[in-house]
Amino acid sequence: MAVWLLGSSTYSAQVAGVLGLPFAFARHFSPAQTMPALRVYRESFRPSEVLDEPYAMLTVTVMAADDDERARYLAAPMKLSMARLRAGDPGRFPSPEEAAANPLTPEQERLIAA
Repeated sequence: MAVWLLGSSTYSAQVAGVLGLPFAFARHFSPAQTMPALRVYRESFRPSEVLDEPYAMLTVTVMAADDDERARYLAAPMKLSMARLRAGDPGRFPSPEEAAANPLTPEQERLIAA
């Protein structure tokens, strides 16, 4: 069984590198930190019993549907949830119906744009 370190910061990337573990970066949490974290991982990597060289992957959020309108409808709960989280108001994950009834404000759109 392979052990991976999942992280969303340069610190977790460094830990994975120092331990010589495969690294999975949670890009959906910290998109701006993607390239810095992968750089730190590669720079701090030490060969181990697990790996001879760095090995990384990214997690990404993908929404697929038969058409764009349906994809936007299905993606709306994730957007609303992220806006609430970034505003310090986490909670239950909204349904597509709840998200449709609570469209994001321009300010919320800017908050999650990154």
